[in-house]
Amino acid sequence: MIAKVRTFLTESEFEILLAISHALAHPSRGMGIAESVARTISTAASPAEQADFRRALTLFDNPVANFVLAGTAKSFRSMSFEGRERVLQAWSNSQIGLLRKGFQTFKRLVLFHEYSMIPEGSDRNPHWESIRYPGPVQPSEVEKPLTVKEITRSTALEADVVVVGSGAGGAVVAAELAAAGQHVVVLEKGGYYNEADFDGAEFTAMRDLYEKRGILTTEDVGIVVLAGSTLGGGTTISWTTSLPTPAHVLHEWETELGVTGAEGQDWQVSLEAVRARINVTTDYSDQNRQNALLREGSEALGYQWRTLSRNVNNCDDCGYCGFGCRFGAKQGALLTYLQDAHENGADIITNSFADRLMISNGRVAGVEATVNGHALRVNSKRVVVAAGSVHSPALLKRSGLTNPNIGNHLHLNPVPVAFGIFDEPVEAWRGTMQSVACTEFEMANEGYGFVVEVPPVHPGLAALGLPWKDANSHHELMLKLANTAFFFALVRDRDGGRVDVDNQGNPVLNYWLSKRDAATVMEGAKECVKLLVAAGARTVGGIHNSAEPFVASSASGLASFLERIDQRGYVKNDTTLFSAHQMSSCRMGGSASIAAFDPEGESYEVKNLYIADASALPSSPGVNPMISIMGLAHRNAQIIKSRL
Repeated sequence: MIAKVRTFLTESEFEILLAISHALAHPSRGMGIAESVARTISTAASPAEQADFRRALTLFDNPVANFVLAGTAKSFRSMSFEGRERVLQAWSNSQIGLLRKGFQTFKRLVLFHEYSMIPEGSDRNPHWESIRYPGPVQPSEVEKPLTVKEITRSTALEADVVVVGSGAGGAVVAAELAAAGQHVVVLEKGGYYNEADFDGAEFTAMRDLYEKRGILTTEDVGIVVLAGSTLGGGTTISWTTSLPTPAHVLHEWETELGVTGAEGQDWQVSLEAVRARINVTTDYSDQNRQNALLREGSEALGYQWRTLSRNVNNCDDCGYCGFGCRFGAKQGALLTYLQDAHENGADIITNSFADRLMISNGRVAGVEATVNGHALRVNSKRVVVAAGSVHSPALLKRSGLTNPNIGNHLHLNPVPVAFGIFDEPVEAWRGTMQSVACTEFEMANEGYGFVVEVPPVHPGLAALGLPWKDANSHHELMLKLANTAFFFALVRDRDGGRVDVDNQGNPVLNYWLSKRDAATVMEGAKECVKLLVAAGARTVGGIHNSAEPFVASSASGLASFLERIDQRGYVKNDTTLFSAHQMSSCRMGGSASIAAFDPEGESYEVKNLYIADASALPSSPGVNPMISIMGLAHRNAQIIKSRL
């Protein structure tokens, strides 16, 4: 295998990675974890990220550094297993942020692969039997109903409208404009997968359906970012939670950010239209054990909770929504708006990376893209950018737009996660993904509070997120996975970060928590702990990698544990955060001084260039944003239609 990654790692660098892998995991020998990690980095990481990865490997093997950190003046490769663990522990608990960043990079990659990979020639991961995980499922035998336009050579096309992106925003706009008689071309960076491909295998789903094969993070690695990169975008891998934009958020958009009409009837009509098209109801919001525990904890503490609506029909609640719905129950873009666009003559082109916009005399003139190595030029008088909050600003920057708000105001709804181990089976991978939310703190901090929800958790995600003190203790936590519940606080972040581009034009997420957002994150984390304890968890932890968990029978008590969380506070890469929502990096607003696009979704710089995705949201809605994105896109599409 080393020959296949030689262009990325030298022989000695690979040996260091192999040693790190063996020290981090309770390994299943012969799985080729280090080889798979190397392949993932060589395929998905940018040149700058690859260089950082190699520098970290070199530092791990530096005897002087190891002496300073762990008291052993040896190369990492020459150490005993115990010596290697001491070095990893020193990196994990270091006061130096770059060392914690390096530790988390290796820990997450290695442990995700260790517990999600299926060895060649097998149909199961060797760990799954001991952790009682059922593994993949049987996909459905379903034809692909969408015909994707093939590009096999350098090509020029003509269109009335080009839509860049096929997710929650792009699919809606494409369908609406195609129905209005426009010739629409949809460019999607990812591939086309449907029910016949969705077998519930976590490793391959991350590889095929997620941005950067699931390894996308903020630049400092402080937040694990889960984003769709497939036809249908985030709607294909969503957990189906479908909530309207809260009224106080629409009021903020109109009165504070100048988005005229946000509180008006037309916006509500659009929200209702998308809810109807994707079948948003509470008919399939049954509570699996994990959701029931959140409800029970909320009731025990006297906290408000609600049932969540979902965009499904005839759902079997299999628990694999995040890897694509094999039953066709999830009413995402694939089965709704993209199908509508296709039936009205839209051309859909997958594996198509939008390189730049063509602009002439202040007006958009089309898009230049690369499709499977072939140059594609689509001439069009209108372009709708809907590539998501990571790639939309990068595309605009590569195209020469200079509005300072492009890339700024990035919101991520940062999520701290706590785990609780129960006496009974929970099986967080089985049943309805999200059907309950604790809303007690939704309006805290002047409307920038948090809601508590539960995530679907399969072994790879659990392994990369659970605390690591040494290989054995981490494996002991994994052995209890079937009895473990995970609660998270979905924080409405007030202050944002930004999306920059590197020398190759790749997006870079520079995001940091302000003091007040960090305080809200820790407040949410503590409430997750309290809810788990109230629901009956015997052991609770996960807020800090370096902290001992709370044991319900301990003499020190819950109050002391919460006080220790306060004392430690938010520490980057000691507190692992997640984000499944990226928003506002090309936001709409009342003037070019605060926004990149006007209240009707048109660029302040380039005529006939529109926005219609999560990046257009003026701020975080504070709830799962899919309906907010689709509603905004539907509303913007009506404006475009009125100008045809």
